[in-house]
Amino acid sequence: MPSACTSSRRLCRRRRNITWRHNSEGRQHRHHSISPKAAVRQVTEFGRFLGFAYRSLKEVVTALELCQRLYPSIQRDRGLSLIDEGNQISRMTYNLMQKVDPDAKSR
Repeated sequence: MPSACTSSRRLCRRRRNITWRHNSEGRQHRHHSISPKAAVRQVTEFGRFLGFAYRSLKEVVTALELCQRLYPSIQRDRGLSLIDEGNQISRMTYNLMQKVDPDAKSR
């Protein structure tokens, strides 16, 4: 059952980590009450997820390169475009990883 609290003359109801408050116009808006420790944990988990995604993408690019070497009859232009696109996406993923968690060691 949601508990009601009064803070700065506004009635708010707590549901999990979200507080619903009424502003001066009477509309409800969200106010997140996430602890700093939980926020750090979420950033760390997101960084781990990006690491998994980056390594999986590099694995797919490597498989494409192997297929191109083993089966030269496959259209070369199509394989090269897929490899190039995979490398571009992996660079973007790596840059995002660095922005999310700059203190993490290079993966």
